Amino acid sequence: MHISRKQHFIDAALLWTITGSALGFFGMKWVVLGFPQKWALIWIGVCIAVGFLKGHFAIARSADRAIQRIQNFPERTPFFKVFGKGQWILVTAMMGLGMILRVLHVDKSYRGIVLSIVGVALLWASREFWKAACKQS
Repeated sequence: MHISRKQHFIDAALLWTITGSALGFFGMKWVVLGFPQKWALIWIGVCIAVGFLKGHFAIARSADRAIQRIQNFPERTPFFKVFGKGQWILVTAMMGLGMILRVLHVDKSYRGIVLSIVGVALLWASREFWKAACKQS
């Protein structure tokens, strides 16, 4: 199935927004359930701050590279080209890291910290795709 550049931007934005929301929700839930209230609030604040920094300085750069790639596409290209090979490898590696943490029986509260940071970072960086989609005619 071939889609437009704008649809690539929307698909990428939705993927990052939905994934970031799910990771952030479950991560923060596990932090709240796994730590005493005072510590949970502190950890959530730390997760939001670190996630924002990661999203702004690291993941947004990855989004910008994907946006540049998509802008250079012909008007209609296959759906799976929304991300480059390296980005698909990164997604797979991040999923693998999550599975490794689960297999190693890392406590959910600590996994929640990792998930919260990644979720906030993805949500923050997804703005780049939403902006690019809005700029398309």
